[in-house]
Amino acid sequence: MGRRKKYIDYDYDQVFDESIDNLEESRILDALNKRDITSVYATKTVKSGNQLEVEVYPEFTKKKAITKDGRFSKRKDIQNNLNNKNAKKTLIRLINTNFTDKDYFLTLTFSKEPKDEDEAMKHVKNYLKCVNRLRKKKGLENAKYIFVVESRNENGSKVRTHVHMLIEQGLTMDELEGKWKHGRRNQCRRLDPTKEDGLSGLANYLVKAPKASKYKKKWVSSRNLKKPVIRKNHQDFSNKKVKKMVEDISSIPAVMTKKFKAEFKNVEIRYNSYNNKWYLYVKMYFKE
Repeated sequence: MGRRKKYIDYDYDQVFDESIDNLEESRILDALNKRDITSVYATKTVKSGNQLEVEVYPEFTKKKAITKDGRFSKRKDIQNNLNNKNAKKTLIRLINTNFTDKDYFLTLTFSKEPKDEDEAMKHVKNYLKCVNRLRKKKGLENAKYIFVVESRNENGSKVRTHVHMLIEQGLTMDELEGKWKHGRRNQCRRLDPTKEDGLSGLANYLVKAPKASKYKKKWVSSRNLKKPVIRKNHQDFSNKKVKKMVEDISSIPAVMTKKFKAEFKNVEIRYNSYNNKWYLYVKMYFKE
């Protein structure tokens, strides 16, 4: 038996150049007819709740097949954008895996401004202890939650401290609001996946980065959250099959629906002009 090839694990978001939407048809045809750098296409699926993401991208045995000098950009702005994009992906997946329209979105306020973020965080953690004590009396497990403490806007300017929280069902809205003793202008409402585009819009809101926050982690979650199911293989799509889909984009919904038994939402197609490779990111969902 031959020795198994070892492919380099890399973040493909760092290396593609352009969206297919910005490429002229002649350039797309030229790219499809060019000779390829040797690679194998990986297919990664991420299932979070009823959402399915399919990432189809090339993997190589040498870094120089990915970029000209085998290196990735270390520019701070590029890295920050990539970090924020990955943080959003992580949070969106966690939310879709753990929360439904039966759960709640809370906004908690402070009548008296906390002296700092540490004090605000302490109040939130004490609140969650009270919530879990009441849940225990009702025979419920500790609540699943994700929250963020905000005291600054994205531009770093100071605002009145408040808390945004996703928390699972079990208690009533009145019970959840009643356990918060530090402010009265609070809001509790059911999550609305249809309004939030599968809760993704809410995740984007929660993950936005206040520039002047001391907390490196922008959001805090309970330890009992389920993780999305991630699988990866090198068998689903060949170089030839990927090129065929790029050549006929209208075929992609049918191909993906048949392959993954899920409903098609949309596809993003990117191109790396250096290695002449295509990168596909497909969003799908399972009907309940």
